Amino acid sequence: MTNVPLLKTWGVGELVDADMMNAQIRDTAQFALSPPWALVKRTGNQTIGNNSWTDVDFDDTADIDTDGMHDPDDGFVTITSKGLYAVQGQVIFDTSANDARGIAIDKIGATPPTIVRSGTSHNSAGAGVGVTIVEIEAALQCGRYLPLNVGDQIKLVVYQNTGGNLAALGSSSHFYTWLSVQWIRAWA
Repeated sequence: MTNVPLLKTWGVGELVDADMMNAQIRDTAQFALSPPWALVKRTGNQTIGNNSWTDVDFDDTADIDTDGMHDPDDGFVTITSKGLYAVQGQVIFDTSANDARGIAIDKIGATPPTIVRSGTSHNSAGAGVGVTIVEIEAALQCGRYLPLNVGDQIKLVVYQNTGGNLAALGSSSHFYTWLSVQWIRAWA
């Protein structure tokens, strides 16, 4: 866990020692240069069942994890430093000509869990001015700034209702299904 630095107000005539300088200058600069951030991705496909929200099962190793937030056993990102976070996610669905896809960031800790932001994509096959889309590979993203506390858990959930199973792609060219949770600033 990284401690968010708290800056001191100096008093007149106060003597400064090495410990105080390190805590106020060195530690603050190091925190600013490498704030808490976890970026996890899925490199293999994951089957998403029809008509239900499904947790994305991320790889065991995070691409970036500066604060020990990613636990490969549960797939969540667990907050270790209180603050305001930029939380973003992306899913790439396999091609299908049917119905809708969805993505959401799920903040666990409330009962029941609360979906704080979601986006959807609908196929428009046969709709419009004579345009017929035969297949669609949907890339969906969502994101939000969230005030988070130590112990809060974040996960990415996805949805599809094509009438059968559909793959959330681990990689499509150079695109991946991923989740990023990055500390932005202190939060009261």
